[in-house]
Amino acid sequence: MRLRPGNLHAGNARVYGAWLGKRYREQPILWILGGDWPVENDTHRAIWRALAAGLHAGDGGAHLMTYHPSGGRSSAEFVHNEDWLDSIKSRAGTR
Repeated sequence: MRLRPGNLHAGNARVYGAWLGKRYREQPILWILGGDWPVENDTHRAIWRALAAGLHAGDGGAHLMTYHPSGGRSSAEFVHNEDWLDSIKSRAGTR
């Protein structure tokens, strides 16, 4: 399911992340947060922090996490100093 800003908020992101983390705990995956939804303000940052915390709680920290930025950007621009970020991701622009 592709999440949009109206579907996910700081109040439900941790619970949703914990559910996903528990569900896919034994799978060989990499959590990629973002999906073209930029971090434009502290409200967005709080959502990604809560989702990451829930994923970590649900999978016990078994999987790495990164952030998928919008076209032509780097995750370092948005979440470079976040504790949950395990890898910087860049994306070339698309046409």
